[in-house]
Amino acid sequence: MSALVGELRAALPDAILTIPVGFENANFPSDLSLYAQLANDLDQINVMTYGMASAYDGWKSWHSSALYTSDAATPTSVDDTVRSYLAAGVPPEKLGVGAGFYGPCYAPPVTGPGQPLGPSKVVADDYSMTWTNIVTTYDVDGSGDWDSAAHAPYLSFESATGPGGCSYISYEDEQSLTDKATYIASQKLGGIIIWTMNQGYLASAPTGDRNPLLRALRAALP
Repeated sequence: MSALVGELRAALPDAILTIPVGFENANFPSDLSLYAQLANDLDQINVMTYGMASAYDGWKSWHSSALYTSDAATPTSVDDTVRSYLAAGVPPEKLGVGAGFYGPCYAPPVTGPGQPLGPSKVVADDYSMTWTNIVTTYDVDGSGDWDSAAHAPYLSFESATGPGGCSYISYEDEQSLTDKATYIASQKLGGIIIWTMNQGYLASAPTGDRNPLLRALRAALP
């Protein structure tokens, strides 16, 4: 990878070169020193801080893209990941974080974040559980909950609900994205990447209101 990036930069001195990289599990920290070296030839190193939870052994139920965490059984967050890359020497202005316009659907008995999994599994996720699908199919009455510690929204149901049979859904909303943008500014980071913009599109909304998540980011980012 180092050789490839160096050769690309030498061949394309004026190109914008970026790379997507993985999030960190706080229980198993990685050696990220390579990315500090690559930063010399890259314009942006974007961390895919979404899809950071599933029904893994030893885990509790968790958010797809929590801003903060403090539990070894929920060991992923934007903040932990950013701190790890910065500690490895990646310049903050070259580090981007990610937001996912989708979320995992957990089957019963889990009904919220930070719960023992038991027999619960993630039964639907990216593509089928787009933000658009979540808010139009599951959040019909705007009854979402908010995890103030993780800075993340979620939906909770007493029994299997909707076509996915969900009892707990993690997702992003305007507030969580605004909080991420505020965090980016406070850490003087390079920006944000999205997976994927089309999954946050409301075709039935009036013109000007069809991309509420993008509008929230645009308003909050410096």
